[in-house]
Amino acid sequence: MSSLSEWCYGPLDSIREVSMLIYSCPTTAKLVHTSIEASETDLTRLRGLKISVWCPHCQLGHAVLGKDVQIVQDEASLRLRSAAQ
Repeated sequence: MSSLSEWCYGPLDSIREVSMLIYSCPTTAKLVHTSIEASETDLTRLRGLKISVWCPHCQLGHAVLGKDVQIVQDEASLRLRSAAQ
């Protein structure tokens, strides 16, 4: 018999690694961490699209090209990228 989590979400081996989208603000050049979850596969699919996002640095909405976004898996990685700017 399978567990309740497997019944609700599927087999545990089918769970994929999900990360958050990040982009660089075109106005301030600061790194922006979105709340949009995506995998490497999703990132490939987004390459040809424009993604509408809100920027907390300049308080404006941006239409960012999918090819210009990246993914980050955890807060530590995001802090390292922010510090490198």
